Amino acid sequence: MHGRTPLETHRARNCARRHRAQPGSRHIHVHQGAPATLLMHGDQDSVVGHEASERLHAALLAVGADSTLELTPGAEHCFIGTPIEPHLDRAVAFFRSHLGA
Repeated sequence: MHGRTPLETHRARNCARRHRAQPGSRHIHVHQGAPATLLMHGDQDSVVGHEASERLHAALLAVGADSTLELTPGAEHCFIGTPIEPHLDRAVAFFRSHLGA
């Protein structure tokens, strides 16, 4: 990136990031300043495979972002097959701990 203006460097980095991500991928939003992220996924999800959350989690960690991944054994999409209350409680606790409420 030698010889480029700061704006050209910024554009080149963003372009490279877009090309690494699949269209519609959340990976395009991965950056060091990303907000704390809680990813909760059922390991039996047949709509969106848990590998998608694993990849996003790894990408966030790779840039130094705060990311937590929790896989729920036996849970389908929307946690079908498991009680929802523990997931809601965990999400509320996560928000409280990160928002100071």
